[in-house]
Amino acid sequence: MTRIRVFCPNLYIVSSGALRALQDSSDSFVKLVLDRFEYGDWGDCSPSEQAANTKAVDDSGYISAVYETLRGSRIGVGAHGDHSVVTVTLLPEF
Repeated sequence: MTRIRVFCPNLYIVSSGALRALQDSSDSFVKLVLDRFEYGDWGDCSPSEQAANTKAVDDSGYISAVYETLRGSRIGVGAHGDHSVVTVTLLPEF
């Protein structure tokens, strides 16, 4: 099965808390989270949030996703507008 990237950001802005949590998990986990987001896997979002995200890809709306690290931290990932800039935060910071 071929996966299709739903959008391709130009820039990721990562908070210091999210960076520490992601680094504590592993380098491969960082790539996994970013790949999941770019390919339309919205993580631990509710079904209604996932549907809204899928619609937002076409409508240039806000997209948000939640992922849990290997050590239990929750990471929030979001993108506005044309989705060229993505922010990554530790959820208490979000």
